[in-house]
Amino acid sequence: MSFEKTLENVLKAEGLDFEIITHQAFFTVEATLGEYARMGIPENKSLFLRDEKKKRFFLVVMAGEKRADLKSLAEEFGEKRLSFCSEAILAEKLQTTPGAVSPFGLILDSAENIEVLFDEDLLSDEHIGFHPNLNTQTWKMKTTDFRKFLASRPQALNFKPL
Repeated sequence: MSFEKTLENVLKAEGLDFEIITHQAFFTVEATLGEYARMGIPENKSLFLRDEKKKRFFLVVMAGEKRADLKSLAEEFGEKRLSFCSEAILAEKLQTTPGAVSPFGLILDSAENIEVLFDEDLLSDEHIGFHPNLNTQTWKMKTTDFRKFLASRPQALNFKPL
């Protein structure tokens, strides 16, 4: 079964409403500028990071206009240094590719031990949206429903303004 179908089943089983918006492929945050506003969701980006030993993995979801400070993020997670995960690790842990990383990947068993840091500022709008591990779609939902989605995941979640 495809990831999108699995995600759809999970969201429906959890009683969460969503809207599927199909669009041109977005490979970078810059490509989304203005597009998310037209969809009625805040610009955002999801970064998949790892520690030096490739033992700990981190998903950082933040507002699209903010700059990711890897040094500060490393300190936040109690690490000396963080790096972006390789395509192979992305495929293994989140079943996705660069440009399509999303918190929706947290439904996977392979994502069970990923630590998550979520930009609290991103959750202040009425709606939010993310790729379903496919960068030609954005799934839009009410932020209250997305918070329910996050609350039902087993991962270590942390929320703070970034």
